[in-house]
Amino acid sequence: MDLSGDVWEGQIILIKLIQSVQAEDIQGHSVILPGANASAVHIGQRVSPLDDWNLNRSFLGDPNGTPTMMIEHFIEAVLLPCCDLTVASV
Repeated sequence: MDLSGDVWEGQIILIKLIQSVQAEDIQGHSVILPGANASAVHIGQRVSPLDDWNLNRSFLGDPNGTPTMMIEHFIEAVLLPCCDLTVASV
């Protein structure tokens, strides 16, 4: 899934999923992340205006790095280990 701000198709599909899913349809926990880099999504660009960094090109991140590196670190170190299944669009 493109987590930056300039590829809208995946974001639109995930937002529609969020709007359509009912709590009783879900067992366990679900994390739906239409756009992880809010600053890039807000301006509709691939790179964050905060640090000129592309979240889709940031691997493993850095908890003490730029805002985009910290987002990537959170996704990699906190969110993904909690997931039994991930779905990505490439």
